Amino acid sequence: MVNHDTRLILVVDDSVFIRKKYSDLLVKAGYRVTEALAKYVDEKPDGVLLGIGMPRMGGIHALHAIRRIDLSAKVVIISTMGQ
Repeated sequence: MVNHDTRLILVVDDSVFIRKKYSDLLVKAGYRVTEALAKYVDEKPDGVLLGIGMPRMGGIHALHAIRRIDLSAKVVIISTMGQ
């Protein structure tokens, strides 16, 4: 049974490995996790972990899309690039 009082975090990254790692860590810390940017409107997450180097929709474009929906969205942009 899902406790909907638990904070929900949206994890958006093109890497399945990275999404799984962040999701596992967040769930262990007591958060609920969703992984689809399209779910932002329906789910209204408490925060977003957003990859910056995504090939289809880059992180900055995704940030703008989120901000068009919710100006007060709490977004952390992450990069897993070794540069």
